[in-house]
Amino acid sequence: MPCYTYFMKKCFIPYFSLILVSFFITSCCRVEKEKVSPQIPPQAEYKSSYEPQLQSPMPVIRIQSDSGKNDFVSAPLSDAVKKHMLTWGQVNESPSPWYEKCKVSVSGGESDLVDLPAKVKVRGNWTTSYEKKPLRINFTKKQSLLGLNGGREFKNWVLLAMHKDWSMLRDASALYIGKLISPDYSSDFAFVEVYVNSEYWGVYLLCEQQEVRKGRIEITSPKKDYKNTDTGYLIEFDGYYFTEKNSFEIDYLGEIRDFYGTPISTALNSGYTIKSKVTDPKQKDFIESYMNNLWKVCYSAVYEKKFYEFNDDFTGLREAMKISSSYDCVSRYIDLESLVNAYILNEIVCDPDLYWSSFFMDIDFSPQGAKKLKFEAFWDFDSALGNKNFCADSEGLFAAQVSWDVNHMKKGTGNPWMFIFAGTDWFQAMVEKKWESLHAQNISSKLENFIQNVQSLYARDFARNTARWDNIGEDKPGAFELCEASKACKNQAESARYLQGWLSKRFLELDRLWLAKR
Repeated sequence: MPCYTYFMKKCFIPYFSLILVSFFITSCCRVEKEKVSPQIPPQAEYKSSYEPQLQSPMPVIRIQSDSGKNDFVSAPLSDAVKKHMLTWGQVNESPSPWYEKCKVSVSGGESDLVDLPAKVKVRGNWTTSYEKKPLRINFTKKQSLLGLNGGREFKNWVLLAMHKDWSMLRDASALYIGKLISPDYSSDFAFVEVYVNSEYWGVYLLCEQQEVRKGRIEITSPKKDYKNTDTGYLIEFDGYYFTEKNSFEIDYLGEIRDFYGTPISTALNSGYTIKSKVTDPKQKDFIESYMNNLWKVCYSAVYEKKFYEFNDDFTGLREAMKISSSYDCVSRYIDLESLVNAYILNEIVCDPDLYWSSFFMDIDFSPQGAKKLKFEAFWDFDSALGNKNFCADSEGLFAAQVSWDVNHMKKGTGNPWMFIFAGTDWFQAMVEKKWESLHAQNISSKLENFIQNVQSLYARDFARNTARWDNIGEDKPGAFELCEASKACKNQAESARYLQGWLSKRFLELDRLWLAKR
């Protein structure tokens, strides 16, 4: 440390003073320095046994509408996007998404499914503005599709269009990473070809609906007309919350700083949507109050070193008399291992939508529920993994650093749940320990092999999709959203190679940041 040496030689500061100065500077670099390091229980070891469904030839889903028309998959635009367009002075009169009665057939699995009654509609928000739109299938009866999720049967399934992602691999790669790092729920997936009324509609990624169901997000769902608040709540951090009925805001109380101490300086998304069933207004009021109080517990513990706990029915707070560390305070109410997993995933994939939407959490207040906020159900990665101008060089922290808005025009935002503990020693210790385990399991090689296998199996299918939609090239409508490296790709294969190179550099960078300290 040159500055310290200078003072030692020129000013004759005693050596013990140097130690005190060093300790003071180091303490100031963190959001918080506990007087006594908390005793953090060892994290549960997790080694994924998940294997992606890569069937060859690519399975086929055929959608036949009762009307025989394709407008239900080509015309709609999300209400949320139309409302945003109004703020820009644009009026869009496209119809809102609607369910169309259809028959759905699936071939390529263990057994073919023929003419299953269902409803199909366009789903999503900004992605509905693209020519090729994502779809949701709602079967009349529960169905198992292509062996996904262990062959479990569900009514609701999703078809992701991957239109902006020219590699067509980002959503699948991120979901695979989620399976590798977390034992909690994340969607299974399979690549499929889709036909609508016998017209080839391209390659889609078949996924699961993010919903409260046994085998998916397993929290308690209230029965019809249930009045009490002791049930489960699935919550989305959601920039489109103002379009939803059961939504609320969190008061973040004051300045929030990232890992480096930089404050969020622009308007921070404060909106949340309840995505699970609400059968009484009291439930909405309860979870809104709870989440605001939970944030106060977190904020006060980290930034003010004041420790609170919930009362017995979780409706209010009181001072916690026997708590001396932020870890001990918040670990009673947050599943911290799930938050570490969500944090690591988002540091790997660098998703610019992280500050805005599609970030899910849930909590179960039923008698058998854990009554801890859990972060799971990872979702929506077509902008991530170096596709847009966010962490395009693969360098540095992302999820824990103040970021640009989604269009990379104004800096000063981020995801509060990624920031709140990022500067604490105990959270970083948990992250580094988990990363050491993931590094030992060589998840980067597993992901590389997955991408190579997909490309080998489906290169012709991807090329056919490109021929159908003609969406690749700097002159195409969606190209303005992409970073220069992504936009320079001339075809799907080039985009896949760019993705592989980006991921390779990203894993090396996280090794540098997290392994070097251990």
